This record gives sequence, structure tokens and C-alpha cells, in this order.
Amino acid sequence: MEAAPSSDPNVSRPKRTTGSVAARPKPSALRRIVSVGLSLCVALWVSEQVAASVRGHAFPYLNAFEADARYGVRLSANARTAVRSFEGRVTSIELNEHGFRGPSWNLESPTDGGRRVLLLGDSQVFGYNVSYADSMAARLADAPEASTIFNAAVPSFGPTEYVLAAEEWVPRLRPTHVVFVANVANDWFECEVPNRLRTTARDGWATAQHADRTPPTEFWGRSFLMGRSHLVFAARSVLSKVTGPTPPRVSTVDQLRERLDELGRAPAAPDAAQHAVRSRLTRHLEATRRICAEHGCEVVAAALPLDVQVYHGEWGKYRATPRDLRPTERIAADFVADAQDLGVPAVNLLGPLRAASPGAFLPDDYHLSPRGHQAVASALHALLSTQHHAASVPHSPSAPMDPVPSVPSTPVPTLANTLPSELP
Repeated sequence: MEAAPSSDPNVSRPKRTTGSVAARPKPSALRRIVSVGLSLCVALWVSEQVAASVRGHAFPYLNAFEADARYGVRLSANARTAVRSFEGRVTSIELNEHGFRGPSWNLESPTDGGRRVLLLGDSQVFGYNVSYADSMAARLADAPEASTIFNAAVPSFGPTEYVLAAEEWVPRLRPTHVVFVANVANDWFECEVPNRLRTTARDGWATAQHADRTPPTEFWGRSFLMGRSHLVFAARSVLSKVTGPTPPRVSTVDQLRERLDELGRAPAAPDAAQHAVRSRLTRHLEATRRICAEHGCEVVAAALPLDVQVYHGEWGKYRATPRDLRPTERIAADFVADAQDLGVPAVNLLGPLRAASPGAFLPDDYHLSPRGHQAVASALHALLSTQHHAASVPHSPSAPMDPVPSVPSTPVPTLANTLPSELP
């Protein structure tokens, strides 16, 4: 017979256990920190992939720039990235070992006697928002008379940088021809202001140059976070209310019309005996010609008009009232006339691009479309085919380029392919 339970509180009672399961020890603080850290990393990685997928793994601006004391900016060697247009087209950008678009450059002295062509220009010649295979450089390389093409064009470059690029690369590449492409959209505004005073680079992005800008705070991983992370870019865009490339605007057109007398007038020659010129870009072309003459190559020139100068239907993408731009056509015509007076073969691309329109320009910005690049390449190929390379090129002596102003004296239009300066 079992004894009744004692009611005495001093009598100990056996502890109850739930089955045979022992109590689990609490995780250590270190384990909890590691677990939270891993969860956070996974969440950030997933968020990064989602942000990248939303943008098609492409950025709305080119993010391969480096600051450069000579050029203002240059492009990073061997960089790989992609850009996304306003309407969402994604274009892959692959740069070679020298930071230029296209295949590797052979710096060895040519032995086959073939045509070697150095292209000088800005984002139009670079082939912004079109694949390299559709660019004028690739189309020239595929022309019936095969050429080796060196595309030294960089977005944000202007006429001053074309001359600097010729100084640097003509002696090294020994081209037979140099193609100087003057872009009405930018070059007439930029020719008096070197890019080092207009543009710099921060975290891979090209941005406006400001002397009073505070240097960025450096930290480990900054180059990826601020220059390559889609998630961080999305957050910065929201904070600055900048979500991507702005819709096409006509600000350049209005400035061109308002400043036509100024932009269409060449600076006064310092030497009264020097021949008179019509275009403010002629001195840059002549400087390029002198460089080529010293190294036994020839220069050809081309004037690239605005999209709305070429075809009236281009006004539709700007959602703007068409303007009469016929008076502005003399800008390119004067440049071509000056080139021909110098003995430089030149072409006004207004005609070839009109023949290729509609469709010579992209539907959501002012850059050339694949069809436009083909038209330009055909015109340049015809121009090059009329030239016969000689060991030396006769040239008339002329004064060196005048020094450019130390500060911009007039506003320069903001490039569509550079990062807005207000982005934090």
C-alpha cells in the first residue's frame, strides 16, 4: 500500500521530465551574430539580383570612366558593362586593353601595307546605345577593302581631345588615315573648353567638373557599391529623384539657334597673314593634319548633323514644336568647306543620313541607329577609297593652336550619357 503524499513543504519531491528530451543550451552570442550576418548577406544578394533584373543587368549611364589629367576622363582598360536606353534597349560595352571599344589593338609596325584607320570622335563615333557590330567602326572594318580600325572615340570628348588623341596614338599606331568626325550636337559648344575643365569621373561615372566639389570618402568596397551595384544605384536614384536617362530634350537645338552667330564664327587668327577660316573647329582639324603630316598619314573629315536637321520626323521623340533649322546647316557646311580649302577630303553627312532616313537615329535619343552607322560608314569608306596613302603629306605652315580658356566662358550642354551631378 502506497504512502499518501506528504503535505509537509520541507519534503522534497522528484522533478518531472518531459519524456527523455534534455533541455537545449541557448546559442552563443557569436552564433547569433553570424546567423544574422549570413541572413543579411543573402537578403542583400537577392535584392541586388532583383534590382539588376529590373534594369536588365544594365545601367542607364556608362560606368567605365576614370579621371584623367590630360583628357578629363578616359575609359577603364578591359572593362565590361552594359547600358540601358530610355526605352529599355540594353547594349553591351566591351573595352580593350587600352580602354577603347572594339578588339585589341596591334601596336606593331604594319608590314602588310593595308589601310589602318584611326577614328576620332565622341559618343556618336563610339557607337553609344548600339552594339559594336552595328557601329561605324565595325562596318568600316567589314567594308570590301578591309581595313584595320582603331576607334579612339570616347563619350564626352571634344575637338581638343581629338587632337590630344592624335598626338598620343598616331606615333604609336602608325595609321595610314585619321578620320576627324565633328559632331554638331556637341563639338561647336565644346571646342573652346577642354574636357578636363568640363568632365571628371567618380566611382566609374562621368560627371560634371566642379572645382569646389568635396572629395569622396574612400572605404573598402566603394568602387563596387557606388559604381557597380544596381541596388545602391536604385537607392541613390530614389534619393535624388533621378531614375534614369531623361527623355530626349531639345536644349541643344535651342542653344544652337540662339548662339548661331557666335558658334558659326571662327576665332580671330592671331597672325594677320594666316589664312581666314569660317569654322571654329578648323584649327583643331589643322592641328590634327599637322600631326599626321609628321608621321606620314592622311586626314579625312566628316561633319555629323543633328537628328532634327536630318529628318523632320525626329521631332516626334522630343514632343516639341518643330523649328526651322535651315540656317544652322551652315555650321557643318563651313567646316567641310574649310577642310577642303586645307586639302583635307571631307564629307557633310547631312546628305547620306537624309538618304537613310527615316530610321537613321535611335527612337529615344539623338545617337545614330545601326542604319545611321551604316550610312556614315559607307560615306567614310567612299572618302577613304579616293585617297592614296603617301609617305608624306604636303602641308602649309601654320601657327599652333591657341591656348584654350582656363574656365568655360559659355554654357556647355549636358551630355545625355553622363551621370547627373545631383546624384548623391
